[in-house]
Amino acid sequence: MVEMVNKAHAAYSAFMEKEADRVPVSTQPSIFAGADACADCHEQAYKIWKNSGHARAIKALERGANLYNDKCLPCHVTGGWVRRGFVNMRRTPELANVQCEACHDASVAHSQNPQKIHPERALCKGGA
Repeated sequence: MVEMVNKAHAAYSAFMEKEADRVPVSTQPSIFAGADACADCHEQAYKIWKNSGHARAIKALERGANLYNDKCLPCHVTGGWVRRGFVNMRRTPELANVQCEACHDASVAHSQNPQKIHPERALCKGGA
């Protein structure tokens, strides 16, 4: 039984990886700036994130052959549940891992105009 489940899992993963190439490239810009855009102004927070498990969340999926598993990915990437967020590792690899915006909301507008536009407070920490 375990062997059958493992075979099905491997077949599903292979299928999803092939399907990733078929997803069209987005014509709309992302609403996510990415963690590197946060580093200049939020240096200390960026350093803490960079050394956290969140900065390497996608590695867990690589080890388990789930890199294209749509059931697992949303929790290991940034914007996995929203339009114009993470699509797959072929189309939006820059949004891999649980980056700042996974908790603080999409921030491309904030990164372009930080004095006037502020992202939501830390959604995962209750506004901290």
